[in-house]
Amino acid sequence: MLQATENEDKLHFENSSEIINLIFDKAEENYDSILLDAHSGSQHAVTNQLLQSSDLVVVCLSQDRNVLDKYFDPSRRYWPEALHHIPHMLVIGRYDARSKYKVRNIAGKYSYKGDIFPFSYNTGFRDSMNDGNLRSYFLENQSVPKQHENYRFIQDIREIAAYILEKTEVFVPIQQAERRVP
Repeated sequence: MLQATENEDKLHFENSSEIINLIFDKAEENYDSILLDAHSGSQHAVTNQLLQSSDLVVVCLSQDRNVLDKYFDPSRRYWPEALHHIPHMLVIGRYDARSKYKVRNIAGKYSYKGDIFPFSYNTGFRDSMNDGNLRSYFLENQSVPKQHENYRFIQDIREIAAYILEKTEVFVPIQQAERRVP
C-alpha cells in the first residue's frame, strides 16, 4: 500500500508517477480488485491518473456542511476531472445518525440521486485501529445482534462492501467472504 505523502514529499510523489503506474499495472495483472487510497483534490497528476484507470471511485465526505457544499457545488469545479466520467459512490465517514445532515437529508438538500452510504463513527473500531487490532475487532463483532452497540457499524461496512463488490463485478457472497476470515 502506498502511504500518504507529507508536504516535503509531494514533489517526490508527483515525480514518481511512472513507478506508481508500473506498480498499479503489475497489481492489475495479479489481482481481481485493487483498492487504493489516493490523495484528495485535483492538483495531483498521480491521483488523476489513478482515478482515470479506476472502475469505481469511493468519495469520502463528512457531514460538515462546508465540505458538502463544496462537493455538491453545481459547477463541480472542485472535482478532479476524471470524476466527471467515472462511476463513484459517496461514503459519509464518522457518520452521526442524530445529525440533521442524515443521508436522506443530504440527498434531498443537494438533489442528489446517486448512492450515499453512511459509515458510522464507532469508538471500539477506532480504538482497535489505533491498537493495530482490527482483526480481533471484526472477529468479535461479525455476528452481533441488532441490539448490540456495534451492530449499525458492522451493517454499514457490509453494505458498503457489498456495493463495491457488485459495482466492480467481484461477485463474492458476503457470507462466503466472512467464512474466509480465520
